[in-house]
Amino acid sequence: MLPKNSRLNKQNAFIVNRRGKKHLSQHLKITIDEDKQGGGSKWQIKVFKKTYPLSTDRNKAKRIIREAIKNVTPKIKVGVNIVIQITNKIDKFSVQQTKKEIEELLYKAQLL
Repeated sequence: MLPKNSRLNKQNAFIVNRRGKKHLSQHLKITIDEDKQGGGSKWQIKVFKKTYPLSTDRNKAKRIIREAIKNVTPKIKVGVNIVIQITNKIDKFSVQQTKKEIEELLYKAQLL
Protein backbone atom coordinates (compact mmCIF):
# COMPACT_ATOMS: atom_id res chain seq x y z
CA MET A 1 0.00 0.00 0.00
CA LEU A 2 1.16 3.51 -0.72
CA PRO A 3 1.93 5.73 2.26
CA LYS A 4 -0.95 7.97 3.30
CA ASN A 5 0.85 11.15 2.25
CA SER A 6 1.24 9.69 -1.29
CA ARG A 7 -2.46 8.90 -1.81
CA LEU A 8 -5.08 11.11 -3.42
CA ASN A 9 -8.49 11.35 -1.80
CA LYS A 10 -11.66 10.96 -3.87
CA GLN A 11 -12.42 14.67 -4.13
CA ASN A 12 -8.94 15.57 -5.39
CA ALA A 13 -8.93 12.59 -7.77
CA PHE A 14 -12.20 13.88 -9.25
CA ILE A 15 -10.60 17.30 -9.82
CA VAL A 16 -7.53 15.69 -11.42
CA ASN A 17 -9.74 13.63 -13.76
CA ARG A 18 -11.75 16.69 -14.74
CA ARG A 19 -8.99 19.18 -15.52
CA GLY A 20 -5.82 17.10 -15.82
CA LYS A 21 -3.95 16.09 -18.96
CA LYS A 22 -4.63 12.54 -20.12
CA HIS A 23 -2.16 10.11 -21.64
CA LEU A 24 -3.18 6.71 -23.00
CA SER A 25 -1.42 3.43 -23.64
CA GLN A 26 -2.71 0.02 -24.60
CA HIS A 27 -3.89 -0.90 -21.09
CA LEU A 28 -3.55 2.23 -18.97
CA LYS A 29 -4.81 5.79 -18.85
CA ILE A 30 -2.88 8.30 -16.77
CA THR A 31 -4.32 11.68 -15.82
CA ILE A 32 -1.88 14.27 -14.47
CA ASP A 33 -2.47 17.62 -12.79
CA GLU A 34 -0.12 20.03 -11.03
CA ASP A 35 -0.58 20.25 -7.27
CA LYS A 36 -1.29 23.85 -6.25
CA GLN A 37 -0.03 23.26 -2.70
CA GLY A 38 3.33 22.01 -3.95
CA GLY A 39 3.53 18.88 -1.80
CA GLY A 40 4.92 15.54 -2.87
CA SER A 41 3.53 13.46 -5.72
CA LYS A 42 0.17 11.84 -4.98
CA TRP A 43 -1.32 8.80 -6.69
CA GLN A 44 -4.65 7.04 -7.07
CA ILE A 45 -5.29 3.73 -8.83
CA LYS A 46 -8.67 2.98 -10.40
CA VAL A 47 -9.75 -0.45 -11.59
CA PHE A 48 -13.38 -0.66 -12.71
CA LYS A 49 -15.79 -3.54 -12.23
CA LYS A 50 -16.54 -3.47 -15.95
CA THR A 51 -12.90 -4.35 -16.69
CA TYR A 52 -12.43 -6.89 -13.88
CA PRO A 53 -15.74 -8.30 -12.54
CA LEU A 54 -14.06 -10.29 -9.74
CA SER A 55 -12.76 -8.33 -6.76
CA THR A 56 -9.74 -10.63 -6.46
CA ASP A 57 -8.66 -9.68 -9.99
CA ARG A 58 -9.18 -5.97 -9.26
CA ASN A 59 -7.09 -6.23 -6.10
CA LYS A 60 -4.34 -8.13 -7.92
CA ALA A 61 -4.24 -5.44 -10.62
CA LYS A 62 -3.96 -2.72 -7.96
CA ARG A 63 -1.16 -4.58 -6.16
CA ILE A 64 0.85 -4.93 -9.35
CA ILE A 65 0.40 -1.27 -10.27
CA ARG A 66 1.39 -0.21 -6.73
CA GLU A 67 4.56 -2.27 -6.99
CA ALA A 68 5.40 -0.67 -10.33
CA ILE A 69 4.74 2.79 -8.87
CA LYS A 70 7.15 2.17 -5.97
CA ASN A 71 9.99 1.74 -8.45
CA VAL A 72 9.05 4.86 -10.44
CA THR A 73 8.17 7.31 -7.63
CA PRO A 74 11.74 8.43 -6.76
CA LYS A 75 12.39 9.47 -10.38
CA ILE A 76 9.25 11.59 -10.82
CA LYS A 77 8.83 15.37 -10.46
CA VAL A 78 7.50 16.61 -7.12
CA GLY A 79 4.14 18.36 -6.81
CA VAL A 80 2.10 16.28 -9.26
CA ASN A 81 -1.20 14.47 -8.75
CA ILE A 82 -1.58 11.31 -10.84
CA VAL A 83 -4.58 9.04 -11.41
CA ILE A 84 -3.94 5.67 -13.09
CA GLN A 85 -6.87 3.78 -14.63
CA ILE A 86 -6.85 0.35 -16.21
CA THR A 87 -8.81 0.68 -19.45
CA ASN A 88 -8.36 -2.78 -20.99
CA LYS A 89 -7.97 -6.13 -19.31
CA ILE A 90 -4.39 -7.32 -19.11
CA ASP A 91 -4.23 -11.09 -19.61
CA LYS A 92 -0.95 -11.88 -17.91
CA PHE A 93 0.19 -9.28 -15.43
CA SER A 94 3.83 -8.72 -14.72
CA VAL A 95 5.35 -5.94 -12.69
CA GLN A 96 8.06 -5.34 -15.31
CA GLN A 97 5.54 -4.95 -18.15
CA THR A 98 3.36 -2.61 -16.09
CA LYS A 99 6.37 -0.59 -14.90
CA LYS A 100 7.55 -0.19 -18.48
CA GLU A 101 4.10 0.98 -19.61
CA ILE A 102 3.83 3.48 -16.73
CA GLU A 103 7.34 4.82 -17.41
CA GLU A 104 6.50 5.31 -21.10
CA LEU A 105 3.37 7.27 -20.19
CA LEU A 106 5.21 9.40 -17.64
CA TYR A 107 7.99 10.06 -20.15
CA LYS A 108 5.36 11.09 -22.69
CA ALA A 109 3.93 13.45 -20.06
CA GLN A 110 7.47 14.83 -19.44
CA LEU A 111 7.51 13.84 -15.77
CA LEU A 112 10.61 11.62 -15.93
